[in-house]
Amino acid sequence: MDNQLLLEPSLISFLINESVYIIDEKEKILEEEKEPLIKNNIFNKEFLIFLNQNEFSEILESFLVKILQAVNISMNDVQIIDIKEFDLKLVKVSEVKNCIIFGETLDKSLIKYTFDASSNLKCMFADGLRQINEDVILKKQLWTALKLMFNK
Repeated sequence: MDNQLLLEPSLISFLINESVYIIDEKEKILEEEKEPLIKNNIFNKEFLIFLNQNEFSEILESFLVKILQAVNISMNDVQIIDIKEFDLKLVKVSEVKNCIIFGETLDKSLIKYTFDASSNLKCMFADGLRQINEDVILKKQLWTALKLMFNK
């Protein structure tokens, strides 16, 4: 038999004078099993987002979720890839329908906040996610471009 003493969480505060945090082991296991948000592999979604993995944080993830929700897109519909892996030729031959590139790329032919609607792929280049999050003018430019891209 195990020598562990099981107490009701509400009673622990009577025994210990310091802050106590109860961690649900099941929840901890689920968190460890989550897939990484940024993947660098074969494109398996119809919507790709390229961004700088080194700058990505919870704040920017929350901002990205808001951007996507504004055009009725779920994070489940999106594959996020580190911008270092960006190759427009590979994107064009994949099943990808939409693509947003946040940040600097080696491909200087892309013009910010525009996209080519003549092909099956709509690919837009934008400033870095952190820059946009901190600049109202860039947020407006992004929103205008997204409305055109998604016919909103």
